[in-house]
Amino acid sequence: DPERVKQDSMSRLSRKPGDWRENQVLAWANWKLGRKDESRAALKRALELNPSEKELQENWQATQKPGAKPDDFKISMRVGVSFTD
Repeated sequence: DPERVKQDSMSRLSRKPGDWRENQVLAWANWKLGRKDESRAALKRALELNPSEKELQENWQATQKPGAKPDDFKISMRVGVSFTD
């Protein structure tokens, strides 16, 4: 549920705003919710914190395209089990 993910991410970022991965998670949640400007802002912060991360770079390119769709933002991480969307 992207709304729950967003709320959880915002809570974690209030304690640790410099976490690039959490900014990426927040960007993903906002993108899935159709909040593209908020998503791009969080993704930009993530890129500033970790500019060499390939997945961030790919998502930045995907989100800049006119007509980009919710499924264009890809994220993967290991959280006990692998998660990819």
